[in-house]
Amino acid sequence: MELDEQHRPSLVVCTCGFAQLYYELATAINKWHPVPTDPLATAFLSQINVSSTSTAADAASALQAAGDKMLQAVLYHSNRYELSEQFDQSSGDE
Repeated sequence: MELDEQHRPSLVVCTCGFAQLYYELATAINKWHPVPTDPLATAFLSQINVSSTSTAADAASALQAAGDKMLQAVLYHSNRYELSEQFDQSSGDE
């Protein structure tokens, strides 16, 4: 589905937010050492080859690496480290 300019989500913000989710989950796993095993978490973590049998250290490392790759992609597609999106502070619109 192709979205018009007005309704296109900001890929930079979404990508950075997703990377932050990975980093925060890695931090939580490092602090408390459980690798989530519920069906939703299992499906989510399988995207980065983490399973319920992964060690906490391996899971956290994979999450951090995946977050790093996302941020590297944002930088790679930036214009000399400037992001293409500009946002209205009041509405959040581009």
